[in-house]
Amino acid sequence: MFGFLKCLTVTSRLKNTLCLFHSLCTADAATSSSSSWGAKFKSPSHQTIHLFLEKCSTMVEIKQLHAQIVLQGLTKETLTLGKLVSFCAVAEAGDIRYAHLVFDQLTEPNRFMYNSLIRGYSNSDDPSKAIFLYRRLIGSCISPNEFTLPFVLKACARKLDYLNGVFVHGQAIKLGIGSQVCIQNALINVYVVCGLGTAISSVEIDGHVHEFMVDDYRGHVLDCVSAVEGQQSLRLWLGSLLIHPLYGLGSCSGALSVLI
Repeated sequence: MFGFLKCLTVTSRLKNTLCLFHSLCTADAATSSSSSWGAKFKSPSHQTIHLFLEKCSTMVEIKQLHAQIVLQGLTKETLTLGKLVSFCAVAEAGDIRYAHLVFDQLTEPNRFMYNSLIRGYSNSDDPSKAIFLYRRLIGSCISPNEFTLPFVLKACARKLDYLNGVFVHGQAIKLGIGSQVCIQNALINVYVVCGLGTAISSVEIDGHVHEFMVDDYRGHVLDCVSAVEGQQSLRLWLGSLLIHPLYGLGSCSGALSVLI
């Protein structure tokens, strides 16, 4: 199990990183002797690489571990690569461009990887890429979840993209997660930032709006509502847009009954 250290030509230049991999090998030997590395890892060295991904704090260390993943033939191990992508996309010391490069080399990236990149791009200088990845996620027949939609909505708010915000709102309703607090807060943010305060009424699903309509939003929402006329017609239009054209679930009146 100590043999793979011979391949660490880059780490040989960095004393601190050599210490890291010396510890990795010690853990590797211990894991091998106990034969407890489990079915989700191909080998003890795979397990130790995976564990050390959780301890990385710099891109230098990440890239060295990535090199070992390639050398060990672990480039299809989505569990381990997911850790790598997550660090690069989300961590303050990460590099989202590197995360995207690794992501694009995978034939079947999983939802965790998508969520990590979407979250990273929603906080980046180019949040539109989070929306693009969301579309790609849906196109790959992978269902988004409550960890996906808040960050897509954050990207929509930053881009003032209320149309995609409405699309995500409809997707949340379709998936049955539209009443979750994290998603409703994100929806309120999109509609308020885009100046559609009257659309806040459509977020009142199952009467939960009073539980998360915090004071920080109240004044801004009331200002928007007072500035826009025809609230009922807007709600009817929004209901039709969310349900009928996108999902074919019924008429405008049926859509409105879902949203109110």
